[in-house]
Amino acid sequence: MPVIGLTGGIGSGKSTVSAALSERGAVVVDADAITRQLQEPGQAAYEAMVAHFGQTILADDGRIDRAAVAAIVFNDADQLKALNEIVHPLVGKEMNRQITSAGAGDIVILDVPLLAEGRDKGGKPRYDMAGVLVVDCPVDVAVGRLVQHRGFDEADARARIANQASREARLEMADFVVDNGGDLASLDSQIDAAWDWMQRLKDERDLAASDVAWQIDDLVVRDGLSAAESVDAWLADAEAGVAELQSWKGRLNTIDSAELARLMHQVEAIEEAVYRAGSYAQLRFSVDTTDGALMQSVQERSARLATQMLFVELEWAALEDDMVERLLAGDGLEFCAHYLRSLRRYRQHLLSEPEEALLTEKSVTGSSAWSRLFSQLASEITVSVGEEQPVALMQALAQLTSPDAQVRKAVADAVSAGLRPTLSTRAFIFNTLLADKATDDRLRSYPSWVSSRNLANEATDQSVEALVEAVVSRYDIPQRWYRAKSEMLGIELHDYDRMASV
Repeated sequence: MPVIGLTGGIGSGKSTVSAALSERGAVVVDADAITRQLQEPGQAAYEAMVAHFGQTILADDGRIDRAAVAAIVFNDADQLKALNEIVHPLVGKEMNRQITSAGAGDIVILDVPLLAEGRDKGGKPRYDMAGVLVVDCPVDVAVGRLVQHRGFDEADARARIANQASREARLEMADFVVDNGGDLASLDSQIDAAWDWMQRLKDERDLAASDVAWQIDDLVVRDGLSAAESVDAWLADAEAGVAELQSWKGRLNTIDSAELARLMHQVEAIEEAVYRAGSYAQLRFSVDTTDGALMQSVQERSARLATQMLFVELEWAALEDDMVERLLAGDGLEFCAHYLRSLRRYRQHLLSEPEEALLTEKSVTGSSAWSRLFSQLASEITVSVGEEQPVALMQALAQLTSPDAQVRKAVADAVSAGLRPTLSTRAFIFNTLLADKATDDRLRSYPSWVSSRNLANEATDQSVEALVEAVVSRYDIPQRWYRAKSEMLGIELHDYDRMASV
């Protein structure tokens, strides 16, 4: 559901374009129409405006005389500010309601006359827009329309236009421009082009829709086999490759560069097969965490394969440095030289082969199992905001970017409530994984809890400590940002305001 901002100066013909887009099937959220509705007798804005501006803004029929209000605020910044403080929050709330009520397949047109003015005062608009459509025409054309069709005198028309954002400001923010300085035939063809552009934006947005089922079978499928059969075939290839690999066991201290290259090509083929099967199983599990049979099978077979391949890493790590460099200087090893050098960084932290085999096979029922349980529990979390249907946690968290502070607070409260069930179980899993890592670090003689991660990142403990110190010493930067954000939003920031649109 793309939201398209529609704007244009007074007299540009924006309303004509808006009506034409509505005829083509767009859902139009009209800020002016909402404002007029809220200013009807008995509506929220009506009571507040009469209380502030007095009975003089009422016409004979008791309705608000918009021309009378315009005359009061036109050259009075304080009165204009007061009007905006009454009307804008109410209009924004109703616009949000209409936007969220639109269907997933709709194109929503956000018809906002002062969209460019909002940008001038604070950057991007308050709404998440896929694009901005600007209806443009020369100033003289707009003046002529105001005089001919709306009863303005020329001086008043030019004053109204001058009081709005400039043409340049609107055109600068445009993703698509409809030039309404010509005849109706030209306008109609441009609206068709604009509608085609919106359809393309919709198609792009649809690629990220929450109900899309990704086709991942191509990662593993072989001719004539189903995805599940293909996973089995990839792992069978890996198992056959590992059986052949055993002929190298106990020989790494006697091989030459050419033999090392052949060995590493075998390892490469095995790991590609295992990673194809594992990646597919992980993605399938991410889509449906209630079906873990394939994931479990792949993990168990992969662990057995890894156990049988341990000798490669252990024997390579045991070689003398001068032999390693002599081997890597040979031809045909460019594809794996960095990998082989990186393996040796772990030399001081490797255990004996029986110990490594035990840890590898136990991981399937240890840390991997706990992580999988955590993923299953997390995927089952749903959030109910107000009277809406429950949504997945990530969908609810996305609403924390809402421009409406009340919506953000409601979402934050609902997320907290949604996280409460199974909290103790998830905390137990987290603590168990921490304890498991601490045990592993102790057995492998890592000097600190972060050392293994630093080795994986090819960084020293000292360099990471320096980075942490540099970041901590400049906490004032995000603090300044949040103070600035608070000023721009005009509110005291709470935790749920961190992601609010500015």
